[in-house]
Amino acid sequence: MSDNNVNENTETMADALKSVTTVQIGDTVKA
Repeated sequence: MSDNNVNENTETMADALKSVTTVQIGDTVKA
């Protein structure tokens, strides 16, 4: 397994978490 694959996986998960967090928080906090 290369670091590149790990980084891509981490970015995908981070993007998913960001999307979920944005939906949950709504307009309360805009990062």
